[in-house]
Amino acid sequence: MRNQGAESGRFSEEGLEKAWQRYEQNRSAKIPMLDEEMPHCNDNCLHCGVAEIMEGAVQTTLEQVVRHLRVLAPSANGRVMLGVSELTIRPDFIKILRAANRLGYRTVAVVTNGRRFSSKVFTKAAAREGMSHALVSVYGPNERIHEAMTRTPDSYVQTTMGIQELLQTSIRVMTNTVVTKRNLHCLEETVTSLHQLGVRRACLSFVQKIGNAKRYADRLIPSWKEAIPAIEKAVYAGRELGMVMGVGGLPPCVMPGMPEAFGVDDLTYIFNAENTDQIRSRSPYGKEKACLDCGERVVCLGVQEETLHQDDLSLLQPARGSLKSRRHLSELGYSMFPDLFEGSEIPL
Repeated sequence: MRNQGAESGRFSEEGLEKAWQRYEQNRSAKIPMLDEEMPHCNDNCLHCGVAEIMEGAVQTTLEQVVRHLRVLAPSANGRVMLGVSELTIRPDFIKILRAANRLGYRTVAVVTNGRRFSSKVFTKAAAREGMSHALVSVYGPNERIHEAMTRTPDSYVQTTMGIQELLQTSIRVMTNTVVTKRNLHCLEETVTSLHQLGVRRACLSFVQKIGNAKRYADRLIPSWKEAIPAIEKAVYAGRELGMVMGVGGLPPCVMPGMPEAFGVDDLTYIFNAENTDQIRSRSPYGKEKACLDCGERVVCLGVQEETLHQDDLSLLQPARGSLKSRRHLSELGYSMFPDLFEGSEIPL
């Protein structure tokens, strides 16, 4: 990590510590993501961040999952996210939802490729048993582009059918599109196609250089100078259509006109129920030299340094003025999980 030492920039250590304490007191709650290292997925994504871990993972039994939910419950505030692998393909997925419901979880969010939800019967059962939120991965506006990422025939049709079925239930839906060189040219078209499906909440997330994405970095990871104009254009297009848009994987200062689009990266944390769990909460973010003089240094995650091209440094625009201890409200985060923000974050 570059420039992440004890340098304080233009702010005193005392000032930074006080700002950090105020930020911790006022920040929004987080949703625990249950770490279930299941070695299966019905897609084979080119950019998958946990591909290597999944290769060596051991099937978690239903009894283990229920025990982990029970261990988490006292500190979860009724919230859990399931999303380390494609949990929906487990034959006992509905039983997991039922167990979470009985343990008092009111928010049961599932990160998914959405394919299993192409079944109306399955989707209705998931809603009936307590699934409350779906975060569905969509990588392009058509079969060719989406399946170039998933490397799985028929996945686009099943995912889009799944979205349509989910939207017919009480389950709150958002999509996430990982931004790579493969879909950079059609982000606006992707957002438009999602709107046509009925999607009203969408996130565009700059790819993380982990797992398969690290293996195929030259083929997948664009520079900021390539990506940011395309992301901005797609965000504005979505807003014009009445959608709530979010941006992940980038610091807000590189897109200064839309601070409220950021913050979705910081809504969850990994809950490890066993000492042997391989997936841990590890932030890919760090601070560049320019960040040390930024007024939003405390409230901003920073940059994904491994994906940063040297010529991207000029795009960092440190905020001048006093040190902030509150970040802008994440519009997409609030739209999906409004209860997380009660009495905490406020717009600047």
